Amino acid sequence: MKKTIYTDIGELMTLREAAGKKARGPMGEADLSIVKNAAMVVEKGRVIWSGPKTKLSRELRKGGKSVSLKGRN
Repeated sequence: MKKTIYTDIGELMTLREAAGKKARGPMGEADLSIVKNAAMVVEKGRVIWSGPKTKLSRELRKGGKSVSLKGRN
């Protein structure tokens, strides 16, 4: 299977805010960019999307194996 959709992730740390700072200055909890009840789409070994499960589009759901992590982090 080329694409796997992980859903029901309790908390997913994306580091999106920290990446924007390019490791400059002090980092805080907000820089961890923690997403609760998250989803992540992996295709050919690369994360192609991550975010809140409610924002996961139908298009991204197509053609992949779905795996529920049942609230695990």
